[in-house]
Amino acid sequence: MTLLPLLSVFAATALAGLSTVDVPEFRLAVPAEPLSLDWNQASGSSGELVLENIMEGLARVGDDLQLRPGLASWSASADGKTYVFTLKEEARWSDGSRVTPTDILTSWRRVLANPERFPQASLLFGVVGARDFSEGRLKDFSLVGLSAQGSTIKVQLTTVDPAFPLYTAQAALFPVPTKLIESKPEHAFEVGTLITAGPYVPRSWSKGKEIVLERNPRYYGRPPKAQRVRLILEANPDKQRQMFMLGQTDALLGATPADELVLKLADKAFSPLQFRTLTTVVLGFNTRSPWTKELTLRRAVAHALDRTRLASRADRGWVPLSSLIPAGMVGFDGSFTPPFSPDQARALYSLLPPSNRPGQITILCEDQTPYREIASDVALFLERLLGVKGRINAVASEDFPSEARAQNFDLVLGSRRAEDPQPLPFLEAFRTGHPANWFGFSSLEVDRLLTAARLATAPAQALETLRVVHKIIARDQVVAAPLFQRTETILISPAVRGLMMSPLHRVYFSTVEM
Repeated sequence: MTLLPLLSVFAATALAGLSTVDVPEFRLAVPAEPLSLDWNQASGSSGELVLENIMEGLARVGDDLQLRPGLASWSASADGKTYVFTLKEEARWSDGSRVTPTDILTSWRRVLANPERFPQASLLFGVVGARDFSEGRLKDFSLVGLSAQGSTIKVQLTTVDPAFPLYTAQAALFPVPTKLIESKPEHAFEVGTLITAGPYVPRSWSKGKEIVLERNPRYYGRPPKAQRVRLILEANPDKQRQMFMLGQTDALLGATPADELVLKLADKAFSPLQFRTLTTVVLGFNTRSPWTKELTLRRAVAHALDRTRLASRADRGWVPLSSLIPAGMVGFDGSFTPPFSPDQARALYSLLPPSNRPGQITILCEDQTPYREIASDVALFLERLLGVKGRINAVASEDFPSEARAQNFDLVLGSRRAEDPQPLPFLEAFRTGHPANWFGFSSLEVDRLLTAARLATAPAQALETLRVVHKIIARDQVVAAPLFQRTETILISPAVRGLMMSPLHRVYFSTVEM
């Protein structure tokens, strides 16, 4: 993005006498709309920005990453294999009817019965009989370890899983309105029919244009301060910036230092808000590539990475990171990653026989700012320190996952975003056969340790096991080198107060005050 085009647009529109409309609503441009308002279909897409503001789960994750009761409280049995969730008396759908245990069973049965349509069905596979039901080996849902009585629902697990209450905080396992699922199955999640139990209710959705949310007067929690939220659907980042400059929106997500400079030059009043998120950017190695299968080369490359300089060049306010688990999350440990050391990088590279020294390596990244620039800087470091040229293969974001899985590269630049406060998912990607294992890495020991960490009943035991995995991945095998932890900047207009983004990259509108 350059400064002159945006300044020209701002000046031209100001001269034309454009002014903002004084309406009691919070307006925000967002890059993507949900595929559906059916939260059972949620799978980590940006559409969850809407879903998580209209609905809640049995549990919820606070801004401090602590798990708290949402629509329900819960207790666990002494052996850790049974949970009982008790719905709050005040938990209501937006039409005034109570949220019931049946609404939970309907939701979870729906997810398990069609795993192709509902991709998060595996969250429930720890429940007795749930996997067999989902995969068709068990026909009778009443034999699954789920039962309802009064205001409670009992969950029986096959093995201990301390994280099970956390799963219920994910959109895919939110309860659904049973009466609508049964009476209007094809229209239950359409605007005008849908009822919700979150702080807002969708009032209109003009596909490709905007979604309007209205305050839910029957919400059980603290009433939202903003009566209405208008989400303008705009995928073009430059157009999002222009809309904020022209006063057509009240906040700008994903702002950069360049955006702030443009606004200052245009004498536009704004305030920047910065939030450190639990999203990491890592440089991964293809352990099956003819070049990067060599551990000595991987170590040399890891020592050649100047994270501080890379962060300054990224121009995003991102923080240099030396841990595969982000700062602010339990399990963070920066002692395993090889530090920046040009001398060590050159010394290791010199140990390679000439036949194992690549003249060129391929770096895969998404074709968007700042990933292209970061990949170019990595290539520059490698050429200056090791004499190895880097060829950048920048692909469209929608094609990146399949390209990464194809493993036609030596290095891959990617990001890892936390969906919950657990550190395990950041390391699960290195399990043999995992969909996000872009590195061709396979280790029976790592697989065993990851399973042990998942099944551990004591948090300290799980963390110590993950620490061993972290060491193997980052230091012993150098499968991936962490680069940054993303910091998100939101610019707000003077009229906005209370806008917050959680470390899990979630923006909640209920605290916004105009």
